[in-house]
Amino acid sequence: MANVTAIIPTYNEELNIKECLLSLKGFVEKIILMDNNSTDCTKEIAESLGAIVIQSSKSYKERLNIGIEHPLITTKWVMNI
Repeated sequence: MANVTAIIPTYNEELNIKECLLSLKGFVEKIILMDNNSTDCTKEIAESLGAIVIQSSKSYKERLNIGIEHPLITTKWVMNI
């Protein structure tokens, strides 16, 4: 497993998030979803697959920066998906 945390900005991605998360299993150490307060089941699906979900209504760039600076990231590398 690579020393990598994946950050995924999302909004209402219930149709795609499972496949995305499963494709990262075994490659990254952590997955953090920076969710823009989705109104579908994105959060629930992601959490059920082990992702950490942080919800915010900030802009894409602001959410990405919050994710990158999050104290839960202890890996050497961060990958934006």
